[in-house]
Amino acid sequence: MHLSHLTIATDGRLPLLAGDAALCEAVCALARIAGGDLVLFCFADDHLHVVTLADAVRTGKLARAIVLALRPLAHTAVEPARTRRVESRSHMEWLVRYVLTQTMHHGLTAHPALFAGSCFQDLVHARWVHGMRLRIAEALPRYRRRGFYESVGLPAVEIGPADDDVLRAAGLGRIGAAAAAALAVPPDLAGNRPRTVLARRAVAHLGHAVGFDTGDLVRTLGVSPRSARRLDETPVPPDALRAIRVRLALEDAVTRAAVQRP
Repeated sequence: MHLSHLTIATDGRLPLLAGDAALCEAVCALARIAGGDLVLFCFADDHLHVVTLADAVRTGKLARAIVLALRPLAHTAVEPARTRRVESRSHMEWLVRYVLTQTMHHGLTAHPALFAGSCFQDLVHARWVHGMRLRIAEALPRYRRRGFYESVGLPAVEIGPADDDVLRAAGLGRIGAAAAAALAVPPDLAGNRPRTVLARRAVAHLGHAVGFDTGDLVRTLGVSPRSARRLDETPVPPDALRAIRVRLALEDAVTRAAVQRP
């Protein structure tokens, strides 16, 4: 097993990406290029950390491909990746904590559990991105999932999908925002890119499942009644719907933790 820690930074440590929309694009690009070789990742303000499970030759190719994919998305020049071999289990366990707490380490405002540039959501099934398959179980076979939650300051209890009552109370607006985050698309759900259309379909399915009518969907999604009905009639992958429910539950867990913090 060959585990590597890649660090990819901007030239001069200028900001790498601007806003959640750019982060979502970068996450999708990372999944497309290296989804089957990823263990962990997190975008910080001026750099990216990636942990891969691949042989040395494959790791080198991935590093170059990631840099090339980031350059059109970045606001400045991106330097070649720096690569370090992961030497031990303790090193890998340290990397879990280090990668998942990048927002805290660098003073970013987003909570580490909800940050669009972090793999935390992928690890706990609160995001569904095509091609993303984090190989953490191979890198740390005996690692307990509760460690992910502890790392970001949440109770060490696995968070499951929000039920229909939670969705109904949340309302369509919040369901839509959760769908955007869970499917890595712009928060306004606008546009005709396949994954954005999927997010609107998912909102329609979940909205109807918990009692919202076509009129509610028309107002929330800004579509015609005919389009709203068509969205609801088109199937949505169960994993996508589950990710949205988990995202809502995760948001509530973060809120509770903040309230309970002394």
